[in-house]
Amino acid sequence: MLIRALGHDDAATYHALRVRSLREHPEAFGRTPEEVDPVDAIARRLAENLGSDADFLLGAFDGRALVAASGCHREQGVKHRHIGYIWGVYVAPEVRRTGLGRKIFEATVERARAWPDLEQLWLEVTTINTSARALYRSCGFRSVAVKTASLKLGDRYYDEEFMVLHVRGPAALSGRPRRIDYSWLRRALAVAALRMRGQASPRKLWRRWRAQRSMRSSRGSAQRTVWGG
Repeated sequence: MLIRALGHDDAATYHALRVRSLREHPEAFGRTPEEVDPVDAIARRLAENLGSDADFLLGAFDGRALVAASGCHREQGVKHRHIGYIWGVYVAPEVRRTGLGRKIFEATVERARAWPDLEQLWLEVTTINTSARALYRSCGFRSVAVKTASLKLGDRYYDEEFMVLHVRGPAALSGRPRRIDYSWLRRALAVAALRMRGQASPRKLWRRWRAQRSMRSSRGSAQRTVWGG
């Protein structure tokens, strides 16, 4: 599979893929097939995208056939240029379960990272699209909110999950709280208790270790306070 940026000459092929995606999965996108721009308008936009630091559209080709696409748009306002939006992620059914979805999505994220001063990537996904949500989470995106009944298809409503990835800036540096796994310590305490032949239970050893750890942490905090002044 070849993944590359789409240009002027790919307009007709992309138009066909876009219409197909909206017809086959109307619950996954905010537009209808009738709202897709004409080929000439898409061609102009793709020509402008090449070399731009505000828009791009990637396509994956199986031979000459365009079978997947993923785009990214960057806000132009001064106060919002640090934000990019990933949109239009689609993989044709005949090439799913091949890893192509992950490849084109990761390529989209990496290309967007190269934009100067970009700090965040946003996307929206319908909550029933569990496979796409799992992919985005595995790539570092986290859920921020759920927009209830944001899409209406006939008499049915769909919720959309709003997700974000911090690629640089304070939020990216701080990262998410790290969850520490203490299961190994619990097992070690249980073994120690057995070796001590009942002199102390695993629970007592665990409490003793936590108390000692807390005391060491308090002493360290005091020392850091003194030296940090």
